[in-house]
Amino acid sequence: MRDLISLQKSAVLLLLGCSAASPQPLQANTADEIHPLLAEEAIAIQKDLIQNRPYSLNRNSIVKQTIVLPESYGEPSEAIPPWWSPKRGNQLSQFLAIALQKYPGLKVRKAPTWDQIILNSEIRTKETTQSKTSRLNPLMASFAEQNPAHVYLSFLDYSSIYLKPKKRGIGLGLISFTNKSCSVDSYLKSNLVVDNLASPSLSGDQLLTQSHDRVSQGGTSLSLNLGVAGVGGGNFETPKTDLKKLLLEHIADTAEGIYCIATNNMACLKFYAERVPFSHKNFKDKDIAKSTEC
Repeated sequence: MRDLISLQKSAVLLLLGCSAASPQPLQANTADEIHPLLAEEAIAIQKDLIQNRPYSLNRNSIVKQTIVLPESYGEPSEAIPPWWSPKRGNQLSQFLAIALQKYPGLKVRKAPTWDQIILNSEIRTKETTQSKTSRLNPLMASFAEQNPAHVYLSFLDYSSIYLKPKKRGIGLGLISFTNKSCSVDSYLKSNLVVDNLASPSLSGDQLLTQSHDRVSQGGTSLSLNLGVAGVGGGNFETPKTDLKKLLLEHIADTAEGIYCIATNNMACLKFYAERVPFSHKNFKDKDIAKSTEC
């Protein structure tokens, strides 16, 4: 009997010890929430992208404007990027909410997380009679009168190409050194529309947002020239698109565009309207690699 009581005490102490040593509390995992470190990285990228632009923002020009973000950044279409999914689109919308926190005067109504969207869709499978016949709560009516601005985002184009490797060599008799650099060039373009905002300086009802990324990689190889044939050389690791940086810069560009529309900033809207859209049409066939191997 004493042995049984002693065993029970040991088990309780073991469980308490594990709970105390565990760095995470035993609760539901909020995997859809943006990690604080990722949020800090996104804010740093946003600052680097915006700080050198040739215009300034008047951060006291609006008192409070409610901005409603979509559940997903982007919608299924012919221009949808291959890496996009509804869940990833929802994560991009969460990042957009973080980027908009930088701008005073905006009250951002961010999208629900992906888990919340799934849960709500299950709840809505049965529509109750009460929801059809219930009258609008006065508090909700007051909130609706604020006339929030809804953000609509759709992808226009995504492209990623590998450029032909650039080589430089030097020969020293039987030995030659070759320096090779390989690059992958990518861009993303989207269409931004914000309704319920009067912006006379906006020439159309939409704004082009875009981001660009180029990653280069390579190194130096050694070859032995033996008269008839060469020995050595080698391949280098193929560069990959820095998709995280490309997307976070795209989010930053979108957030800035939303604020420029909300404040009717003429210089900012002119910057967006007059900048050259990214395109790979300027590259000739001889500049594009037929293989991704470096």
